[in-house]
Amino acid sequence: MTISLTNDANEANDAGDTGEGTKDSGTGGSGGRPALWRLADFRRFWIGDTVSQAGTAVTLLALPLLLSPLRTARELPR
Repeated sequence: MTISLTNDANEANDAGDTGEGTKDSGTGGSGGRPALWRLADFRRFWIGDTVSQAGTAVTLLALPLLLSPLRTARELPR
């Protein structure tokens, strides 16, 4: 699988259309490279990382709440 790092605007320039005055918001502003959001691999990575960070935040909150009754107990339940 190959990923093209060029934009269709470059092909339009070859055809004589300069495209001046227009701004393609999907290019990311770096000379014909595609925006990261267009790449499926990046979206999967971002979603996975977001879910992972959310899980970490829930764990950091829930674990102390679950263990706090054990700190106040006089003896461990059998």
